[in-house]
Amino acid sequence: MRTAIFAILLVAHFLTGCNNRSKDKRWNIDEKDQKWYDNTKAAILRQSDVKTDSVISIFKGDSSHKYCYYYSQGHISLKKGYNKNKLRLEVHYSTDGLFELRREICDTGNYVFEGITYMADFYGLSTWWYCDGRIQRQGVRFKNDDVGNWKVWDEEHKLYIHYSFPYKPYAVDSFPLINVSGR
Repeated sequence: MRTAIFAILLVAHFLTGCNNRSKDKRWNIDEKDQKWYDNTKAAILRQSDVKTDSVISIFKGDSSHKYCYYYSQGHISLKKGYNKNKLRLEVHYSTDGLFELRREICDTGNYVFEGITYMADFYGLSTWWYCDGRIQRQGVRFKNDDVGNWKVWDEEHKLYIHYSFPYKPYAVDSFPLINVSGR
């Protein structure tokens, strides 16, 4: 009986402690990580916002899935994926094609995922949302690995867990840099 009560108190203390850490700056996304993400995202969006000169549409299976590839001067700038004519995926490409801003879209039209890849590996901030637009999970990735501090929210949008990956060293200074000029 004592063991059960101790276990309940320990779990309650742990859960309460996690929630209290939400105000602790150690659990926030590092400013350098946020800056890299914001600058890289802005550059990808700027470089993918070009005049389209050709579009290739590919239908999958029973034609309920369609992918449209948008090109400018022979380079892909945007990919859109549809399921039953609803937009479900957007991929914006850097001019050199090395960077991608990937977004998955819910029935409501809200994003349910957003993240950046470099040569098909995820880097920087990745965010998942519930379909109503509230954040579900957020943290930093380096070569597809979760690194640094991560936060997870429940469906009532209560921050219910923090976790960290101190055993996976990374430095934002080693993240790939996008060519901001686009050339």
